[in-house]
Amino acid sequence: MLKNFNRSLITLSVISLSLFAFAGLAHAKTHVDSEERAAAMEAREEARAERTAAMEARKSEREGAKEERMEVREEKQTARCEAMRERAQSRIGQMEENREVHIANYNRLSEKLDDIVTKMSEEGFDTSDLESAIATLEDLVSDYANTYSDFVAGLDSHAGMDCEDYEGGKREALNGAKDHLQNLIAKRKAIREHYSSEVREAIQALREQVKEAHMEAREEASDE
Repeated sequence: MLKNFNRSLITLSVISLSLFAFAGLAHAKTHVDSEERAAAMEAREEARAERTAAMEARKSEREGAKEERMEVREEKQTARCEAMRERAQSRIGQMEENREVHIANYNRLSEKLDDIVTKMSEEGFDTSDLESAIATLEDLVSDYANTYSDFVAGLDSHAGMDCEDYEGGKREALNGAKDHLQNLIAKRKAIREHYSSEVREAIQALREQVKEAHMEAREEASDE
């Protein structure tokens, strides 16, 4: 019986040792698994950080390229604006010269008409119709000169804008200039029409007076 008891103790001891050994192995395996999971997590974090850094780098490159394109575009716009302003200033200079030429021509015409009035009135002819036509002509020319000045001043004001405001004000300035130009054309047409009708008719009426006076003088001479 004692022998059987000792055998049972030995068996129990073996089983206990086996259980402790298994528990130790299980604990060791658990420790290893934890380290592997930690290492895997760390690797994933590093990979995520690398991806994030790469994305930030690409984003920075895109933003830098975008800024460079914007700078190039702004430089081109500024160069185009400066070229447009130079052309506008050149055109304005030509218009001012044309204005001076037109006004000088109209003034010379008025002077010639005034000379006719002076000469004809001194000879006793009725120059009232021509004087009235000349006065109207001078008013039309003065109005035309003022409109021309407004037209050039509007263009000059736009051409003098900073390039930041030039493009934005371009359409408004062009519309205003277009209106002034149409008004200018209409006033110049009014001058031509007035001269062709009223002034020439008054001059023709004076010629008729001169013709009648000459005929009367010849008749008087023949009667003598």
